[in-house]
Amino acid sequence: MESDNMKKALIAMSGGVDSSVAAYLMKEHGYDCIGVTMKLFQNEDAGVSRKKSCCSLDDVEDARSVAHNLGIPYYVFNFTADFKKQVMDRFVAAYENGATPNPCIDCNRYLKFNSLYHRAEELGCHYVVTGHYARIEKREDGRYLLKKAADPAKDQSYVLYSLTQEQLAEKIEIGTSNISYIETGKFYPTPDTLSKIAKALNVEIYELYMFEQLKPIDELRTELIGAIRANDDLTRLMYKFYLSVK
Repeated sequence: MESDNMKKALIAMSGGVDSSVAAYLMKEHGYDCIGVTMKLFQNEDAGVSRKKSCCSLDDVEDARSVAHNLGIPYYVFNFTADFKKQVMDRFVAAYENGATPNPCIDCNRYLKFNSLYHRAEELGCHYVVTGHYARIEKREDGRYLLKKAADPAKDQSYVLYSLTQEQLAEKIEIGTSNISYIETGKFYPTPDTLSKIAKALNVEIYELYMFEQLKPIDELRTELIGAIRANDDLTRLMYKFYLSVK
């Protein structure tokens, strides 16, 4: 029987090897997995073969078979209206204006990392998993770098850059404007908000403050002391932060 505390993962399955292996690995690591495929359009309506094209009927059948073999539930989400509006119409408009659009980028930005993300939230999933090839590297200041895959022929890092402030804000359950205020120093996050941000980024709270020093330490100390003396809320916040890292 599955534990109520088991983390849930929504696996975006294309029916191919990469996403199938991603589903297998998540299940092997103990996650409660749900396999899904996005139905974006009818290939026959576009006058193309149903085979060897993105999100075709064959892809759905292959993904369903993989999910069955793995013993995980599988669903097909109909995003045809979203695909026409966010991808096809954007592509046509951009092309008519002399641009060279990349529909795969918009598909990932507006569907896979937006519509699918929201559907995962509705299903109570903690993660959205794909089979993209890329690497993640953690910098000394605690931030993460998205890098090309070890195999340049398979690199897909370019489709993963578009996660937004709105998605981060939803993950930590605060307003998007507050995210901007925190980033620009106009707003001091509460200890509870700091905890949520750290959890969303998978880092410790103290790592949020590990940034490159922009001013001499004496100047930083003087500025900080002055700010604490002038703001009781900041004093309480800094004391709680001190207790969390000492």
